[in-house]
Amino acid sequence: MENKEEQGLQKLTVSELKKVKEIQIEDFEKLNKDERIELMTYFNDLQLKSKGVEKDKVFKKVWNVLEKDVKNDIWEYNHETILLKMHKHIIDNGRMPLMRDLETSTELSRQTITKHLKEYKESELYSDYKEQYKMLHSKVLDVVYKISMTGDIKACKLFLEATGEMIKANTYIDKQQNNHTQNNFSPIVIEIIPPLND
Repeated sequence: MENKEEQGLQKLTVSELKKVKEIQIEDFEKLNKDERIELMTYFNDLQLKSKGVEKDKVFKKVWNVLEKDVKNDIWEYNHETILLKMHKHIIDNGRMPLMRDLETSTELSRQTITKHLKEYKESELYSDYKEQYKMLHSKVLDVVYKISMTGDIKACKLFLEATGEMIKANTYIDKQQNNHTQNNFSPIVIEIIPPLND
């Protein structure tokens, strides 16, 4: 019994930790700074050379000892890779890629891709992306407003709808003023109606 307890308290070497199925945080913390750097450099190099399931195995070994920021970086890398390869495949082929297409193009495993797609909307980083896009709304509205000021009625309607106003736009052509018609300009009547409260 004492031998098992003593083994549990023993410090594993870097070489031994390279061979374990999953590195535990307690074992990692027993290493000195240089040993930690050596171990993580080894696994970093290994994951860069790996693809698919082999890459998954590398990450599984070190997952317990990775900092949250590093895990987030891995998630974001996978997200961008999957998104870009899906987009490219749709543009090039006119259809959504099959799973095997994504496996080949991303060099990620089917399991990683499936897991990422399922967990995407529940992830903390998805919420961060949504907030980033919300910040861009005002820039889009600036562009829509600028276009609406050139006389583009669709842009004008879109701007007013996006800013919370309901509009009723009526256009008419003043037949008595041919110069407006020749310039493709029609007088516009826009009636602003405040939103109805239920």
